[in-house]
Amino acid sequence: MKNSEVIEIFEESNNIVVISGAGISVPSGIPDFRSANSGVWENHDPMKVANIVEFHKNPDAFYDWLEPLVESMKTAEPNDAHLALVELEEMGKLSGIVTQNIDGLHERAGSSNVFPVHGHCNSMTCVSCGEKVQTTKETWDEILEDGTPWCEVCKENDSELSPMKPDVVLFGENLPIEVYDDAIKCLEESDLCVVIGSSLQVAPVSLLPGLAMSMDIPVVIFNIGETMMDDYSLVVQGDVSKTLPAIVKKLQETS
Repeated sequence: MKNSEVIEIFEESNNIVVISGAGISVPSGIPDFRSANSGVWENHDPMKVANIVEFHKNPDAFYDWLEPLVESMKTAEPNDAHLALVELEEMGKLSGIVTQNIDGLHERAGSSNVFPVHGHCNSMTCVSCGEKVQTTKETWDEILEDGTPWCEVCKENDSELSPMKPDVVLFGENLPIEVYDDAIKCLEESDLCVVIGSSLQVAPVSLLPGLAMSMDIPVVIFNIGETMMDDYSLVVQGDVSKTLPAIVKKLQETS
């Protein structure tokens, strides 16, 4: 796809919604979920370690799997793709980011309207009593050192020990309904849907580009690999930390 076509559609749009996946954070040092030799799922069955039913049975297995991902998130910094989206927002063209990522890099980069539809690691909740606590870098350091965190409230009430679960969405759980509804509303009011670094294999987020098309909202995809929506979209293949900033730079030069 010629960049001139992509630049033209960006120029014509003033209410862009981005859908971002793991691929936007790979250049920051956070592994994605499916790539050969580096994907988070390569040596693990997601239905055994990141499934809410299995979490209740064996939270230790979940936290063992989560450890290298948390370690990478602790040292990761926003890359040029995250920063390009901030610049796009400052130009008055970006209205929101619907992200599948739990790393918080969009927020740290400075994006102001982010919908983390798969949750985040900024807090955790007891799976029994619902006690919620905020998490910090120090909290995660303790978890990585000591293993599964247990609910202090349940312990104080002499209840059965219950694990604390990060507020991320596991298989078998619903998406946070208010966040997802706000994301849909933002998409419905947009004039361009831009997918960045998502393989579009996980529903319901994978269905959003199709929803956009059904409302006559054009779709542009930035990704290093192919997606099931490529035949229906404008596609820019390559490292998103290079391709997206190049488009935004051209926009700035012509604005």
